[in-house]
Amino acid sequence: MRPDSNGREAAEREKVDVRLYRVIYNAIEDVEKAMAFCEGYKEFLNEGKTEREFTAKAVELLKAAGYEPLDLTKSYKPGDKVYFVNRGKSLAMSTFG
Repeated sequence: MRPDSNGREAAEREKVDVRLYRVIYNAIEDVEKAMAFCEGYKEFLNEGKTEREFTAKAVELLKAAGYEPLDLTKSYKPGDKVYFVNRGKSLAMSTFG
């Protein structure tokens, strides 16, 4: 089934990705990819149940992605990645641009 013109316009306006499938296997593959992403996200949520656990896990991921702790005495250039932890409970991150 294909969306009518109102449906297409609404999808474009709301920036919704509408996918049409002719073969069910393509749909199954996309669902499997989404479920795999969900598993990783659920694992992250499970490891970060409290504010402090979440912040600690997020810092691990940021370090792995090339982020470094903010140093207020340092000058940064576009592309530098930094993060700041506030009292072990909240986190701010930025990529200079």
